[in-house]
Amino acid sequence: MKYDRTVNVWLTAVGLVLAAHSGQAAVLFHNTGTTSGWDGRSLEHNGTISQVTSPVYKGTTAVRVTQTYDASYSGRYHAELVRNDGYTPGQMRFYGFAFYIPSNWQSVSQATTSRSSSPTSATPAATTGARPR
Repeated sequence: MKYDRTVNVWLTAVGLVLAAHSGQAAVLFHNTGTTSGWDGRSLEHNGTISQVTSPVYKGTTAVRVTQTYDASYSGRYHAELVRNDGYTPGQMRFYGFAFYIPSNWQSVSQATTSRSSSPTSATPAATTGARPR
């Protein structure tokens, strides 16, 4: 019985230490696939942002962001929803997002990337080296 009590006290102490550390975590922003609740938009050239009902990852809506290549255009291709309080230097924050790539997607040989934050905001952004056929 003494062993069981010692183990219970030890596990309780470990649990309290872990609970103290986990108390620092908080959800600062959560969006379920809507265009509302964001601080703004960044649209350049032929970009679009819309709320759609299909396809969706979870729930009933998703945010659809598109950008169309234009050979005569040499500027940036941003089409993104903006959250202003996403990150400041020295902070540790985590985020996630999902891409839907249709079955008719065709890869192209361009040096483009997918990026989802900047030093001053947690701005979900998507730039891909692919285009639909």
